[in-house]
Amino acid sequence: MTEPLQSFDSADDDVPLFLARSWAERTVNALRDARALRRRFRSLDEAHERMDVDHLTWNDVQTAFGEAWTAECLLVITASQFEVWLTKLYLARGRPAPERMPYLRELRNAVVHLDESEIDEDEWTATPGPSQGRGLGALPHAELTIWLNGTGNILNVISADTLEAHVDTLLDELGEELDDFARDWYEMLRSGR
Repeated sequence: MTEPLQSFDSADDDVPLFLARSWAERTVNALRDARALRRRFRSLDEAHERMDVDHLTWNDVQTAFGEAWTAECLLVITASQFEVWLTKLYLARGRPAPERMPYLRELRNAVVHLDESEIDEDEWTATPGPSQGRGLGALPHAELTIWLNGTGNILNVISADTLEAHVDTLLDELGEELDDFARDWYEMLRSGR
């Protein structure tokens, strides 16, 4: 079990707590959205390959792909921000930071700085540009595939199940923190501080 955070301090940690909670809520929604949009894309892509849906065009499949891919990009950004702000909250409370998820920060950097990468139009991959050692350069195979393969991995790098488990762990810890925060806040009010 994790050690409890230090007591509520009304002067130093309201913003990290607020931001951790806000990013947590958005991350949960982003996980749900990304899964749903990936399923929709897969379904349309498979139906298009089988040619068993009337009026389904390649444009429909591409639109679904774009929605799913950008939803996964936003998921990576929100999950990374949740991790960052929960870490800041821990540090404000004098507690060691939670363990970071492998490749989450690097994938966020790769997404945010994708415009600086070298894009292979034939393979639909991005490889590091001159200044991208920490993002794309730190990913497996030092590339980002701009397509969604059948692995179910977020942007073909991070397991969706592993990311969800990581987020759940962080949410559990944040939930405990919010419970402690409410108790400490109540005690502070009662004591007249």
